Amino acid sequence: MSESKETGVIPACYTVTTTADANHHTMVLGASGLGKSVLLQEVALKRGITYEELLQQMEPTEEQKAQQVARKEEKDRVENQRLKAVREAFWNNTSPDNSDFTQLHSVLAVSEIVKEPTDDQVKAFFMMLPAEIIGSALSWGFSDTVVREQTYEFVEENKQAILKALSAKSA
Repeated sequence: MSESKETGVIPACYTVTTTADANHHTMVLGASGLGKSVLLQEVALKRGITYEELLQQMEPTEEQKAQQVARKEEKDRVENQRLKAVREAFWNNTSPDNSDFTQLHSVLAVSEIVKEPTDDQVKAFFMMLPAEIIGSALSWGFSDTVVREQTYEFVEENKQAILKALSAKSA
């Protein structure tokens, strides 16, 4: 098979073999292996431009890229603000002797972050936890096996940042 110069697509191959016993048919259909969209190749062909020129025309402008970045940053800011509000609401509306706080206290002590964490240190740690852990903890509690494992993994992966944040709370 040879590649077409116009579209860059390898055409389908169809063969028929006849023997005394039977007719054999072979059909090979497939992608060119170049990762090109047939639809986009057709659009480029209709416009009289190459596939690469079409891709270049489809690329966002620098202004559009900047707008995308700004939209993502705004979305992230809103999500972080909402997560902070959820954390604060949970903290402020949960009894200090709740088993969830006891579990967080234990995580800090067992991980040797702080031997005897204060309430402020436990809160600072809680406020650092990512959305995935907070969501699971709201659903299942910090004593749940999966949530507890996620919390310990977070501590191991972020030990230095946690130590820094908690040392500021003890000073």
